[in-house]
Amino acid sequence: MTVPPFGFQPSGDDESGTPDLGAMLHQLGDLMSGQTGPVNWQVARQAAMEIIGADTGTTSSDNDEVAEALRLADIWLDPTTTLPSGVTSTEAWSRRRWLEATRPAWTDLVEPVAAHVAGSMGGALPEEMRAMAGPLMGLMGQVGGLIFGGQVGQALGTLATEVLGSTDIGVPLGPDGVGALLPESIRDLGGGLDVPLDQVRLFVALREAAHHRLFRHVPWLGPHRPE
Repeated sequence: MTVPPFGFQPSGDDESGTPDLGAMLHQLGDLMSGQTGPVNWQVARQAAMEIIGADTGTTSSDNDEVAEALRLADIWLDPTTTLPSGVTSTEAWSRRRWLEATRPAWTDLVEPVAAHVAGSMGGALPEEMRAMAGPLMGLMGQVGGLIFGGQVGQALGTLATEVLGSTDIGVPLGPDGVGALLPESIRDLGGGLDVPLDQVRLFVALREAAHHRLFRHVPWLGPHRPE
């Protein structure tokens, strides 16, 4: 049986088991209809969710444990640095919540790169060919957005299963001042260590709280956002 291209669902198969071309074109139109930039975020989200799968969500107990760990982390950090706390609120995130909460930051990081690559591809064509291909350039941009969306989504889906908080990759990804930890991932990490889970959580909270102090009070480390 032929495997449908990424982003398509196997619906409307004909008697031979081959995906129906009309149904695939309809899905392609649906995917492109919501694309407004160089990355198709609808496709990116779909790809990421396929990798994340069903997560465990979070509970009120998770929220309490995250809040307590980050509070204690700030107490430990206070005498070791002149930078005040950068955490103004705390949240326990599921992996799916991480994906949604960090989307604005990924848009800022990824779209300029995708736009530059797409522009370079168009600029590589001779001038006369660009003039002839003018009507098709917009369509090619949308196709490129689908490809970028699939690649970005797969990367984000993998990251969502590995990160422990909102600052793991060294840049501020979540909302300003929100200290966030992923209890499911912390439990997975602690399961392979001979260390009590609360100590594992505190270690991750210390790293999260320290990053927030840096990002909030040393503006050149991350994008500066006016108050």
